[in-house]
Amino acid sequence: MSGPSRRRPLWRRGFDTVERAAAPRLERALQSEPFLVAVGTAARVRRLIGGTVEAASTRALHALNLPTYSDLKKQTSRTAEIEHRLRELGRTADGTGSTRRRPR
Repeated sequence: MSGPSRRRPLWRRGFDTVERAAAPRLERALQSEPFLVAVGTAARVRRLIGGTVEAASTRALHALNLPTYSDLKKQTSRTAEIEHRLRELGRTADGTGSTRRRPR
């Protein structure tokens, strides 16, 4: 064994040997109809369970008067909009109308 294979580490040569042997079988399995059906079914089940869990957790958090992720996203967006408006009002009140930031 001379040339490029000698320069590769031992673990890499072992990995390449195993990969060469397993790759054709794995590729056939991954492209098979049963595998594709199983992946599609798993995705649908995950989406269904995720939606069910999210709905239940939302009801539970609201029952405890706690915010959900979507509540926090909405509030963050509203806060950013208010900050934007305040900056615009500050520029208008200063009479500058400039978009440059003033030193604090």
